[in-house]
Amino acid sequence: MRNISREYEKEATIVLYECAKFPKDFKEMIEILNNIAELANVRIVSYCEHQHSNGAKSLAAIVEESNINLSEWLEYNTFIVRISSCNPNSNFEKVKSYLEKRLECKESKIDERKVQLYLNK
Repeated sequence: MRNISREYEKEATIVLYECAKFPKDFKEMIEILNNIAELANVRIVSYCEHQHSNGAKSLAAIVEESNINLSEWLEYNTFIVRISSCNPNSNFEKVKSYLEKRLECKESKIDERKVQLYLNK
């Protein structure tokens, strides 16, 4: 019998529509990333950033518990966060609430799921 402390990883995609306050630069985007990590109870190990030709920014972080990705879609006025964590205490609804206020979006949605880490036989 396996001695496994974690049975699944949690994933969420948070989509924020008609945002009034996109991050003005990567410094601000990294601040948002750090706040997301704190709210989700994860620890950032490293990250990388990319500026798209239209000015939109993307930021990806490796966290000890999995990963976080932030993407701006300026042409749609939309901001998307994808986050996954094997920490059972990660609360993605808190992350969504923070982002709604921080980005001043008109509407948002969250899709969450659990990904089983091993096969049951």
